[in-house]
Amino acid sequence: MMTILVVEDESDFAESLELLLTRHGYRVIVAYDGRAGFEKAVAESPDLVLTDLMMPIMDGQELIERLRAHPATRRIPVIAMSASHQVDRADMLRKPFEIGELLARLRRALRDR
Repeated sequence: MMTILVVEDESDFAESLELLLTRHGYRVIVAYDGRAGFEKAVAESPDLVLTDLMMPIMDGQELIERLRAHPATRRIPVIAMSASHQVDRADMLRKPFEIGELLARLRRALRDR
């Protein structure tokens, strides 16, 4: 079973993602800020990280940079989520997004890793 680390500061949204992904056969770990997300990524070695960009304590961009710099996490695929229309990245999901789009992006990232 593939493990996805969801890093999202909005608890209701994080819990919705956890429920959705669990129903689609993924094991889900949740962290509510970037620092906790980084610690869980190092400890749990998930197959993929799905992170919000705008968070307190450590934002998603810093989380991604730390994941890329750490030997244990540098190869873990990351998909970022943001409601901002100013961010334009290939590995980015704009909130709100369709469930089908999320699942397709996860499958593609996990396949290509």
